[in-house]
Formats: sequence, structure tokens, C-alpha cells
Amino acid sequence: MIGIAIAGTGFGQKVHIPGFQAHPQTEVVAVYHRDINKAKAIAEAHNIPH
Repeated sequence: MIGIAIAGTGFGQKVHIPGFQAHPQTEVVAVYHRDINKAKAIAEAHNIPH
């Protein structure tokens, strides 16, 4: 299993997160946004732990 962190939440949220979550060998474990509250909201919406 490969842990993935997403940096950027525009294209990352729309394309990268669903793509990596759909792949059986990857797990999205973190998301970054310069606004911590937005990062937390996106992480929560996509079941990402960090």
C-alpha cells in the first residue's frame, strides 16, 4: 500500500483524490491547503485522516 498526500485542493480534490481512492494499491492519508479549516473540511468530506 502506498500512502498519498494531496497538495492543492482544486484539481486535487476533483481528480486526484477520487483517482487515488479508487486504486487498490494507494491510500490518501493527508490533504494540504494553505487554509487549515478548508483542509480539514476536505479531509473530512473524503474520509482522509490528516
